[in-house]
Amino acid sequence: MEDQLKNAAEQAKAKAQELAGEAQEKFAELKSDITEKLQSVDVEAFKAEAAAKVEDLKGDAEEAFAEAKVKAQELAGEAQEKFEDLKGEAGEAIEKAKGFFSNLFSGEDDKK
Repeated sequence: MEDQLKNAAEQAKAKAQELAGEAQEKFAELKSDITEKLQSVDVEAFKAEAAAKVEDLKGDAEEAFAEAKVKAQELAGEAQEKFEDLKGEAGEAIEKAKGFFSNLFSGEDDKK
């Protein structure tokens, strides 16, 4: 019985060593396949594509900024015109008020 147990243990050990060898071979194959696939990936193409995309985005951003700058200048011009109009209207209103108070306190009745 003891011999049978030793024999079974030796057979199990031999089978385990065989399976371990097969596993190492399979691991080496997989490692080789993965390494080959990683080396075949064209990293430079990805870099070039990313750089082109960055340049496109940069161009779009510069264009949008230029458009915004033009629009801001247009709005500033319109605001300046409106300010000048209001300034003129305020000047006219002040002159009318001065005339009104001047006439009011001088006793004249000016109906304009």
